[in-house]
Amino acid sequence: MVVGAALAFVCGEPKLVVAQVNDGAAAPAPADPSGTAASEQPRRRLSDSGELERIISLYAGGKYDECAREVLALLEPDNPQRLVNPHVVPDARLYHATCLVMDGREKEAIAPLRRALTENPTMGTPDSLTFPPPLISLFLQVRKEFADAIRAEEERNLKELAREAEKTKAKEAAERLRVQRLEELASTELVIFRNRRWIASIPFGVGQFQNGDNGLGAAFAIGETLMLGTAVAALAIGNYQYTLLGPRVYGNDVEHNIRTARRVSIVAFYGFLAVAAGGIAEAHMSFVPEFVSKRKRQLPEETGPTKTEQSQWVPWLAPGKSEVSLGVMGRF
Repeated sequence: MVVGAALAFVCGEPKLVVAQVNDGAAAPAPADPSGTAASEQPRRRLSDSGELERIISLYAGGKYDECAREVLALLEPDNPQRLVNPHVVPDARLYHATCLVMDGREKEAIAPLRRALTENPTMGTPDSLTFPPPLISLFLQVRKEFADAIRAEEERNLKELAREAEKTKAKEAAERLRVQRLEELASTELVIFRNRRWIASIPFGVGQFQNGDNGLGAAFAIGETLMLGTAVAALAIGNYQYTLLGPRVYGNDVEHNIRTARRVSIVAFYGFLAVAAGGIAEAHMSFVPEFVSKRKRQLPEETGPTKTEQSQWVPWLAPGKSEVSLGVMGRF
């Protein structure tokens, strides 16, 4: 500690002033009349524009570290005195990144630039007359990375939407198919037909038709009909020839025709019996006790498909004094 004395003139009268000075330390600041040191007084908060001007003055004065600290505090979300003006906040983030770049902390400057682009994706390139080239180069780089990230995210979202649309479409198609099958099942009725043995004993292919063999049944029906018809026709022709035969005529053409018609009738009739017996035997050997058939039934209106309104037509007649008008009215 060093003690010194000095002679001072106060109001024209000399006075001795004694002062103590610490080695290597500055003298204490004069006390404020209110009892608080001047350096401990809190700084008055300026408007957002005023605070931005103060930041700009720190940057212009080359105080990059202090500029970065001050603007970071003003952008802190938990700070009640943070910047809120939407026109000031983007510039403040740019000056924050600029001070960091000029202070040699380029990697830290990426975060405020990303935050600025997140808040305003259409943000333009900073003015080259206001901001230094290193900041503009970094901004362009970050904006490109930001745009690529947004594009990739949009592509992922589009692909996800396309997948969801495909899944929804597949579910709807499956649901439509399920409902269609349910409607088909609900509108289809199974009918069981039980065959009878005595029906199989009927000629003319009836047994085959009962067994469901329509082709064979048609063949037996046609064959038996032709043979029986031939027998009946030959018998009728022979009877007709008898009307042409005279009482004294024998061995002439008429008698020959009668014998021929008789033979044809006999052969055709026995042929009919043989074919009919074969058909009946085949029907019994191939007998099907029962078979199931499907038939459609009407669904209730509340469960069935919507019916289109059918057209309706109504005739009308309008008699007059000297004429009659006839017409048709309809709805379709």
